[in-house]
Amino acid sequence: MGANMSSNEDKIKKNFQEERLRQEALSREMEQLRLQEERRKAALAAEDEPSPKPQPEEIKLRFNLVPTGGESEDWKKILQDFKKKYPDAVIENNVLIFPTKDDAIAFFTAQANQEPPRKFLVAEIDSAGKPTGFHVFSCGNGTLYQGNLNEIEEQLKQDQQNNPEDPNLKEGLATIARLLNPSKGFKESLIQAKEPEANNLQDEHRAEHNSLLSQRSKS
Repeated sequence: MGANMSSNEDKIKKNFQEERLRQEALSREMEQLRLQEERRKAALAAEDEPSPKPQPEEIKLRFNLVPTGGESEDWKKILQDFKKKYPDAVIENNVLIFPTKDDAIAFFTAQANQEPPRKFLVAEIDSAGKPTGFHVFSCGNGTLYQGNLNEIEEQLKQDQQNNPEDPNLKEGLATIARLLNPSKGFKESLIQAKEPEANNLQDEHRAEHNSLLSQRSKS
């Protein structure tokens, strides 16, 4: 009888151990299913979230020095002032990068108003390095001229009417004329800029001469 009791106890223990193992296996399986469900829900939630819109590329204004032959010392001073104002800016190939166009105009206006005024011609370029056609120009008379080269030439001519003997305006006109007409030499452009009244008198003389010839032919 004692042997039978021992055998029954062994069976009970064995059954208990087997049941415990089954429960542990079931618990592990349930935990795996729970983790899989959480991952599935997380993936669905990620798909439902709108993808972030790409940020537009920041537009910055770039201005590049246009060599005219006499601005090297002034340009060095301009670069020094630019580095002071924008210490984190990187300058490559004489290209100055500004946050906005207003910032660029304000900076170059201050340079044109220095004492003595600084001479420079600077062209706006796009992110690919191509000129946009917009320029800022200082001929050394304390004024900043801006626009395309033709517009700047007209602005200089208007100021020259009020100050016909200003050497800075004459040289400035010669510089712009040379850029607009590369085939003309600087000396020729300078002579033309220095003698606007003489050129007008020559034109009037030609017109008067042609008128006299016309009258003679009629008589």
